[in-house]
Amino acid sequence: MIKLNIEAARGAQLELPRSQLPTLGAEEYYVFQLVGLRVETDDARPVGVVSDVLSGPANDVLELDNGELLPLVRACVLQVDIGASRVVIARSFAPDG
Repeated sequence: MIKLNIEAARGAQLELPRSQLPTLGAEEYYVFQLVGLRVETDDARPVGVVSDVLSGPANDVLELDNGELLPLVRACVLQVDIGASRVVIARSFAPDG
């Protein structure tokens, strides 16, 4: 939830410097940090690139540039490595399993 101390029009784009963003906990990421990361299986097979993060009723979902959707849960996403620009997923979640 975002709380503002000023009025903002509905639908207005809100921006602030990255330096002013709240610090996240371990294994928490901002959407902008995930978009553009390569996705590969745990045996290094390329799957796609994160194009968006969608909010779901039970968990968030990674939307890939190829249209695939991956649940953002520990069973699927094994590692997020911002420095290496990649997300490693369990091969059982890869499109062709």
